[in-house]
Amino acid sequence: MIRVCHLTTAHSRHDIRIFIKECQSLSTLYEIHLIVADGKGDSFENNVRIHDVGVTNYRLFRFLKTSDAIFRKALELDCSIYHFHDPDFIFGAVLLKLKGKKVIYDIHEDVPRDILSKDYLGIFRKPVSIIFEWFENWAAKKFDSLVTATPYIKERFDKINKNTWCVNNYPLQSEISGNRYTNDEQPTPLRIAYIGGISKIRGICELIDALERIPIQLELAGEFENEDIKKQIVSKQAWNKVNYYGNVNRKKVKEIMNKCIAGVVTFHPEPNHINAQPNKIFEYMSSGLAVVCSHFEMWKRLIDSHQCGVYADPQDAMSIAAAISQIIKDINKTYEMGKNGLKAVREQFNWDIEKIKLFEAYSFVLKQ
Repeated sequence: MIRVCHLTTAHSRHDIRIFIKECQSLSTLYEIHLIVADGKGDSFENNVRIHDVGVTNYRLFRFLKTSDAIFRKALELDCSIYHFHDPDFIFGAVLLKLKGKKVIYDIHEDVPRDILSKDYLGIFRKPVSIIFEWFENWAAKKFDSLVTATPYIKERFDKINKNTWCVNNYPLQSEISGNRYTNDEQPTPLRIAYIGGISKIRGICELIDALERIPIQLELAGEFENEDIKKQIVSKQAWNKVNYYGNVNRKKVKEIMNKCIAGVVTFHPEPNHINAQPNKIFEYMSSGLAVVCSHFEMWKRLIDSHQCGVYADPQDAMSIAAAISQIIKDINKTYEMGKNGLKAVREQFNWDIEKIKLFEAYSFVLKQ
């Protein structure tokens, strides 16, 4: 059987895109190995052999010690294809190419645009973004194939490498659920959900402020970006309308969403958000929830074409409150939005469709 190796310097060994979707899907056709750096040891799970090179607590060493350890383990495994998932490892991936290996770069984020949102870089954000984009583009030309997580990222790399495939990070069919309530069985109290990383640029301040104006409860799960933001949010008057769970597993996420009538994704208009395709939107849809999202053109087209939610100005608490009020005032319409989103995921936005493109990308690379 053809041996394939996935590599990650920063993601969890059970990362949803890498392990649950890609590795497990590919394991039906290939012998799959996954190299991680989390200090949890080697294991064999769901037909995937996991190799752990150990963990380092210092970010700088991710580019040095961790990448070097992953590179050495990759050579030791001697696979037919190497599929890596972090920009940290680009240099190591180029070295694998120089060794004559077939390499796929899986691009989860538009990193140059993401760098522009890194406040800690200060005045260096733009030059760092420009330098990294040049380096990424230079390396991308050398790889056998590129796999992108969104159409927007694919459009950028189509100009650089003709062997670019878009494999969207859509929900698994097994996690698509039915509607939980009939129109005359609305849950009490009314709840909305936010699941994921919690930060200012993801709209947490405005969302909490919006709660002061509307009779609804927020089910909040995820990790705060830092303790300063957490203290600021917890001190807000509307925090008493929040049930905070911290980090939770996928089973708990499902339990939380089953209590709610809508899910919120009100990210700020940062360069890496405007044309992004947040997993949360499709996960809310796959749970039969209406979606409350930012009024970015790309997101509005999705919501309008499937009639599955409402949108608001993510930097205006009153606009967010008004959008959520629409969800509350016409609960029957809200349930219809949830059903529409669920139908769209079942028919179009699901992993069973996306994994076929991943298989095609592998077939193409092996034929080269």
